[in-house]
Amino acid sequence: MEESDELVERLSKNERLPAMSSCCPSWVKFLEFNYPEFIPNLCDSRSPQVMLGGIVKEYWGPKNNIDPKNIFMVSVMPCVAKKFEIKREELKIDDNYPVDMVLTTRELVRLLKKDKIDIKNIEQMEADNPLGDPSGAGVIYGSSGGVFESALRTAYFKMTGENLPEDAISEIRGTEGMKTKEIKINDRTVKICVLSGIKNAKKVLDELKTNPSLYDAIEVMACPGGCVGGGGQSLPTTKEIIKERSKSLYTIDSEKKTKRAHENMAMQEIYKEFFSNKEIINKILHTSFGQRQKSEIIKLQNSKEQHEIH
Repeated sequence: MEESDELVERLSKNERLPAMSSCCPSWVKFLEFNYPEFIPNLCDSRSPQVMLGGIVKEYWGPKNNIDPKNIFMVSVMPCVAKKFEIKREELKIDDNYPVDMVLTTRELVRLLKKDKIDIKNIEQMEADNPLGDPSGAGVIYGSSGGVFESALRTAYFKMTGENLPEDAISEIRGTEGMKTKEIKINDRTVKICVLSGIKNAKKVLDELKTNPSLYDAIEVMACPGGCVGGGGQSLPTTKEIIKERSKSLYTIDSEKKTKRAHENMAMQEIYKEFFSNKEIINKILHTSFGQRQKSEIIKLQNSKEQHEIH
């Protein structure tokens, strides 16, 4: 929802283009270190896990008479870099981190095996609300191309009053390292670029230095194929396995009655009850980024010098 708002605003004002996705912490950190001139292009919407952490602590908690400081929020992520992300100082809400701990999917599997928990045979329960029932747009986020397809489904509706045709941007799906697509929205042609793998991102960033108007929107995920190929995922992870994981997300999406974020009843309820003004929206759902300085590398000459440094 928030990323779609950013896309609509930037396209309408022709400002801070190309808009760049910011939900992959490895990509964001790479850009902060190596291409700080493009920091203003990053969408300042927080990543999904951090948004949810803020919603659970600041909205769900008080609604259930629970002090946010008494909530310990754990995310299960396909990504090792999410462990770094949750400790970014910029994400604190009233000196409290939205997410307290990240377990990778691989760590969760180890935990289940250690405690002999068979998830196929445990009693099922309905997920808690809010956000217990995601739209299809919320599910496809884990695959390369899913972030901006999700945002565009809502942005297109906001700009045209019509739903984005299902096959309009299917070209940005898939596990290829670089995919491009042009789509007509009203009287404007929007140029989209979807990247996975940092080497592909570097190539495009270098091209943007000489041709800033090359694209209007760029999605980047550091891992090949997107989060489904994440560094914290169960092993082995091959190209074929990544394709199957991605395919499963789009299968779930195809079976969903609610495919767009703005149609999600839980989402509508939260915006009506809680996100009623810009101040609270910016506090819980947005962040900032900044240039990072690389640490000095000390070359060790011999074992004595190494011992002294330790």
